[in-house]
Amino acid sequence: MPINMDLIPGAMLLPTISSLLGLLFAVFITYRQKRSYNDLPIAGDSGEEDEQSYRKSSIILAVVAVIVTVGVQWIYPDSMVPAALAGVTVLLLTGAIRFNQADQVVTEGMKMMAFIGFVMLAAAGFADVIRATGDIEQLVNSVAGLINGNQVIAVFLNDDCWFNYNTRNWIVLFNDTDYNSTVCPFRD
Repeated sequence: MPINMDLIPGAMLLPTISSLLGLLFAVFITYRQKRSYNDLPIAGDSGEEDEQSYRKSSIILAVVAVIVTVGVQWIYPDSMVPAALAGVTVLLLTGAIRFNQADQVVTEGMKMMAFIGFVMLAAAGFADVIRATGDIEQLVNSVAGLINGNQVIAVFLNDDCWFNYNTRNWIVLFNDTDYNSTVCPFRD
């Protein structure tokens, strides 16, 4: 069933007016009442500042663990498990992480990686939706019209060009043949 786009604003008029009336009621009536707040302790908080201190040696050992992890990953490129195990083992054996805190550190690291993975999945899904609409070319053309051939603005808008301009030695490694040199005037 085709949808007439002219009917959408009329259909959304009632929810919009309801939202506006609710906002006005909240701001002018509900939020104007006097409040009294009780100073209650936060659940799970001991009241002391949890200050994390890092020793210079633990940072150096962490760098060594990163180097070991990358080295093992280089040797076993098909699996991340040996590299991760080697890195955690180095951290535990050298004392950079205390053994009684290892579970908490690994769990927090996994939470962080899960969050990063979720963000990457959401971004990839959004990119697929945008790509499926076919409007990327239209967006690029409209931005090109807005900057009116100004190459300085084009450099700041184009991360790849800015990266290659600032690190000319990396251009050879990340050289794409489809790159238009008029968009990035600094490309060799």
